[in-house]
Amino acid sequence: MTPKNALKKYWGYETFLPNQNSVIANILKQKDTLAILPTGAGKSVCYQVPAVISKGICLVVSPLLALMQDQVVNLNNRGIKATYIKSQMRLNEVHRTLDNCQFGNYKLLYISPERLKRQEIFEHILNLPISFVAVDEAHCISQWGHDFRPAYREISRLREYRPDLKFLALTATATSTVAKDIIENLKLNSPKVVKDSFKKEQISIFKKESPDKLYSILKIIKKEKGSGIIYVRKRQSTHDISQFLNYHHITSAAFHAGIDQPKKDLILKDWLTNKIQVVVATTAFGMGIDKPDVRFVIHYHLPESLESYYQEIGRAARDRQPAKAVLLYNQSDIIRLKNVHLKSIITPKDVKLVYKKLLQYFRIAFGEGEFFEVDLNFTKFCEKYKLNTHTTYQSLQMLDKIDVIRLFKSFKRTTKIQFKSSSKILLNYLEKHKKYDPLVSTILRTYGGIFDHKLSINTELIAHKVKLTEFEVIKQLEELSAQDLVEVESFKHDLSLVFLVPREDETSINPFKKIILQNGEHKKNQIQAVIDFTTENKTCLHQKILNYFGEMDSKPCGRCSNCKKSNRIHENLNKEILNLLSHHNELSSQEIVSLLNYNEQEVLNTIKSLYINHQIKLTPKKNYIINA
Repeated sequence: MTPKNALKKYWGYETFLPNQNSVIANILKQKDTLAILPTGAGKSVCYQVPAVISKGICLVVSPLLALMQDQVVNLNNRGIKATYIKSQMRLNEVHRTLDNCQFGNYKLLYISPERLKRQEIFEHILNLPISFVAVDEAHCISQWGHDFRPAYREISRLREYRPDLKFLALTATATSTVAKDIIENLKLNSPKVVKDSFKKEQISIFKKESPDKLYSILKIIKKEKGSGIIYVRKRQSTHDISQFLNYHHITSAAFHAGIDQPKKDLILKDWLTNKIQVVVATTAFGMGIDKPDVRFVIHYHLPESLESYYQEIGRAARDRQPAKAVLLYNQSDIIRLKNVHLKSIITPKDVKLVYKKLLQYFRIAFGEGEFFEVDLNFTKFCEKYKLNTHTTYQSLQMLDKIDVIRLFKSFKRTTKIQFKSSSKILLNYLEKHKKYDPLVSTILRTYGGIFDHKLSINTELIAHKVKLTEFEVIKQLEELSAQDLVEVESFKHDLSLVFLVPREDETSINPFKKIILQNGEHKKNQIQAVIDFTTENKTCLHQKILNYFGEMDSKPCGRCSNCKKSNRIHENLNKEILNLLSHHNELSSQEIVSLLNYNEQEVLNTIKSLYINHQIKLTPKKNYIINA
């Protein structure tokens, strides 16, 4: 089967997007390849097509469980056998899945880099008939990448044991420094680098200083029509803005990591089928989602990096039709970015403190705790130790990056109960109040010893058994508690985490001191780049971003807000210079500059433009007059 036949059979497309052909051809020729393709350029097809038509199984290393799951479901729906190693799998389940890959004619296996670090899993994978290795989000291997994951650096071990393996590294956001890091750390052998321009020809970028952002959003949506995404930095903002839009008859939904999966799936389905027009989301929304007709992306809050900003606006215009990206800001946003984010960049001392408090919080003894899984109420944890929430969360993320813990956003409820009355009193109560009988009977059948000890119960499981909603189960338990029949404790957990190493205190963090400091310096540079992008009003916005990613030969787009402002200034200058010359016999360039309230270089550039276009001419005295 040829790549084009596979594309037609499984994806229904007749032709590849630019550069997909080149990447696929290199892999089929068994050449190491680095593909730097912007968001929307179809990176997944670059490894999925050669995986389908090659012998053996493609090993895909990916950092995001949700993205792996989406890809596998999508591939299976297309009739392509694919699977993934889930984070919650026990070791025997992992080996069973890998055995299935060995003998089940699977074409793709997705795995996280952290799982590859487990020696027993690593050795099992080495025995699989791997066609090639695809490293998705490859910028994570670089400490200068915007989402550095040290575990990515373990991937090159595959090559040490299997020198024959070929690698395809894929990323949407790589500066020249990051690209060099990817090649070195993956030990790519004379790789073919396929790089697409980061230009987004269909997207016009605008930034707008707005004292009333909600009013600005309404104007944009009513003017642009079509589907859109509004990105915010706070979860509460997703609900507030969505409520405001719905009030103004614009169908929308809030989306963030704290929303349960069934509701997320429903929101996504409604948006993809245009039942709702706008998703108001944190950065949790968008990865792996491909809706072709997104006409606008609005940033309500300033992003923390140009990498994430450019990736997010790249979710618009995938149908190659015009779209807008609008960045709303006011001076308080810039102050907040400086004060909150720049001043709260974490240090090794911050990370050590949070790690120490975690160990205290969960009472982990010295030398213990490896692979210990816990749920964490983030707010209560910070309140207990009087920790700054922003610094603490960044420290938890850093502990995840350096493989001391593995962090998951779980947002689940834990419920503990114990029946306080005797069984006789309880049964008498149920005789008179029969609506509680199915719930109580089910709990008693499911959990032994619940009269003697307070036990955690799975409210979701109980709800399924008694055919109630989870909310109704909690409500009935609270009603029984009010009758003093049962004691109920209910906790909401923001996070789950796994301790990956035994407690060693100082020595767990010290080896990563340099990485933490470099990470802080890199974040400062990223934030400063966002501030410069927001406050500087002369350079083309497309040019600024392309320069940031190393494309130094780009030309002004002519469409962004800075270009349009520059064009207006140029038009006004044209008129004013011609007006001056119409009222004076002749003027030198310096006389024109002195009579106009504009930047000197702008005036000189406009004079040059008028002269080149024969609208003005020079006299023998080197003065300018209108060319009659």
